[in-house]
Amino acid sequence: MTQRKVLGFGLAGVMVFSGALILGDPAGASFRGWLAYALVSAVGALALWLAWSWLTRDTGPRWLITCVLFGLALRAGIAVALARGLPIYGYDEKVQRAGYVFFDAYKRDNDAWAVSRTDRSLWLELTEPRSTDQYGGMLFLSAAVYRTLTPDVHRPLLITLFTAIASTLGILFSWAFAEKTFGEKAGGFTAWVVAVYPEGVLLASSQMREPFVMASIAAALYGYALVREGRRRAGSLTVLFAGALVLLISPPYALLTLMTAVLAGLWEGRIGWRRSGSAALAILGLAVFGVYLVVQAWTGLREITGAPVEALLRWWENAGAQWRLNLLEDQSRWMSTLFDILPSWSQLPFVVFYGLVQPLLPAAIAYPGVAIWRAIAIWRSVGWYALLPFLMYAPFPAFRKAGRRSLQAYLVLLIWVGAMVAAYRATSYQWDSPRYRAVFLTAQAALAAWAWVYATQAKSRWLARSAILLGMPTAGLLLWYLGRYYGLVALDLIPAMAISAVLDAGLTAWWLMVERRSRGAARMGSPSEGEGNA
Repeated sequence: MTQRKVLGFGLAGVMVFSGALILGDPAGASFRGWLAYALVSAVGALALWLAWSWLTRDTGPRWLITCVLFGLALRAGIAVALARGLPIYGYDEKVQRAGYVFFDAYKRDNDAWAVSRTDRSLWLELTEPRSTDQYGGMLFLSAAVYRTLTPDVHRPLLITLFTAIASTLGILFSWAFAEKTFGEKAGGFTAWVVAVYPEGVLLASSQMREPFVMASIAAALYGYALVREGRRRAGSLTVLFAGALVLLISPPYALLTLMTAVLAGLWEGRIGWRRSGSAALAILGLAVFGVYLVVQAWTGLREITGAPVEALLRWWENAGAQWRLNLLEDQSRWMSTLFDILPSWSQLPFVVFYGLVQPLLPAAIAYPGVAIWRAIAIWRSVGWYALLPFLMYAPFPAFRKAGRRSLQAYLVLLIWVGAMVAAYRATSYQWDSPRYRAVFLTAQAALAAWAWVYATQAKSRWLARSAILLGMPTAGLLLWYLGRYYGLVALDLIPAMAISAVLDAGLTAWWLMVERRSRGAARMGSPSEGEGNA
């Protein structure tokens, strides 16, 4: 296809796409509003085309174009549906009446709109943080968009277009990372998981910072894939760019982005500071600047006072006590029952485990809430519970077959340690733990893709068995929830979970015994070396 045709299709797509968005915008349609959507859509289309050209060298598979366009349309469509549906079908509270899913997005976006209507310099949002955005970057971006593109009407949907574009860029970088490291099949699997994973789609359909973080981590992992190929300079610059991209949005996440790639290189022994001196200094400089921004942001908040070192110490103290606050916040009747039974030493591990299984699928299915929130809850839960069997299975072949210092083993540690930290620190298990965990979506999807490819090639039954082992306690908990809410099944929680645990243990023991017998029979049936040469 010639460049003229590409340009023509692109312009037509931008006009149609922006037209659909302005017609779907609850704030109302206007020519100025359409121009705002068209401009942002054009910038997004250019960014996607540049990323496509760079990552695929204009020779990428056609299905990837379909995946990217579908991912963008899905995010934009969900954003419109939520903005229009929540005020009508949601709960009667101010956040949902305004069309927002997340309280953080509601507060930050409305602050941005208020700032955009004043003469206050937007640069002050980066130097004088607010509680709604302690780093100021997301509020700065939103206020700048409102002040320049749509000063007459508050259009929150316009901000979701930025998050949708960032998330869609993450699809391309995720595909490129998995394709370079684990092969073509894994690349396809990864791209589609990132494109349709519910938590990622929901965040990208809201005015949240996580889509930018997910895209930056995907780009950093792709940069590390270039380093693994021997393209150290290009890879290091890509990692540096990925960290810089999200630095003003969230300095801690910028540090996390850099460390994700650097630790991967150190784990595999592919990064030597002497061999990559200039790139290492640049990354170190960006990291130091990020720490500076974090400390400045924290010390600027009313909730945290004192010198920079005192601010860091205060955060550390809060981190150690946070799980106790979480315990108090999330204690429902059945949680209180569990804490009465559990010894004190086991409560913290249980709280972390509870965060890992959120959003809880049985609760989402059984909870008698309004239809739109039940649909959102089930959708989010199905996504996580569909991915979990792959992540449960992956550690075993990663460490036993790929090796302890392999990239697969590193991804296992990155994903599960990150998930446990998110569960430990989350103040709201149902929402915070899943969205913090989702920043590593590229790593999760790539590891799941590798596990699927390996299980298929090795004809391993343990991937399917992992799904069964997850399904047993899920079914038991669902029966308990159905009894709790609807009185359908008279089943106590503790016996239900105990039966599920016993069944899981029994199945695992049976499968291990069967495999051991099969291996023994295979060894006995194979000829010895001497018999084979006779």
